[in-house]
Amino acid sequence: MSKQNFESALATHVTQVHKAPSPQRDLWPGIEHALNEPERSSKSSKPKASRLIAMAAAITLVGVSTWFVAYQHSAQVTSDQMISALEQKHSHELQGLLTQFKGRPALTKNWEEQLKELDEAAKAIKLALDNDPMNPTLLKMLQSVYQQQVQLVERVHVPKWSKV
Repeated sequence: MSKQNFESALATHVTQVHKAPSPQRDLWPGIEHALNEPERSSKSSKPKASRLIAMAAAITLVGVSTWFVAYQHSAQVTSDQMISALEQKHSHELQGLLTQFKGRPALTKNWEEQLKELDEAAKAIKLALDNDPMNPTLLKMLQSVYQQQVQLVERVHVPKWSKV
C-alpha cells in the first residue's frame, strides 16, 4: 500500500468515525417504555435482583455480626482464664518459696519493698489488660513481673555463689 493510498484510506475512516450513527428506527417509544417500567414492575410479585442482593447482604451482615460478638466473648473468657491461671501458678510458686525460705536470713533488707513494687507493677498491668485482654505484650509483661518476683526471692535467700 502506497503512502498516498494509506492517507486517503485513513482520511475516509476518520470521517466515518466522527459521524454519529443514526438509529434505524425511532427509539423514543422504547425509552418512554423503559422509564415507565419501574412503576409497573414494583407492582409485580416477582422480586428484583436488587432486592435479593439487599436481603443477602442483610443476612450476611447479621451473621458476621453475631459471629464477631460470639468470638469476642469467647476471647474475653479465654483471656480471663489465662490471666487467672497465670496468677494462680505464680501465687502458688511464690508462696512455696516464701515458706521454704522462712527463717533464713536475707542478703538485703529491702527485698520485701522490691517485692511490693513488683506487685504494684503487676496490678497496673492487670488494669491495662482489662482494657485490652488479648494484648500479647501486656501478657508477656505480666509474666515477666511474676518471674522477677520469684527470682528476687530466690536471689535474696540463695546467692549464686552458694549454688553448686
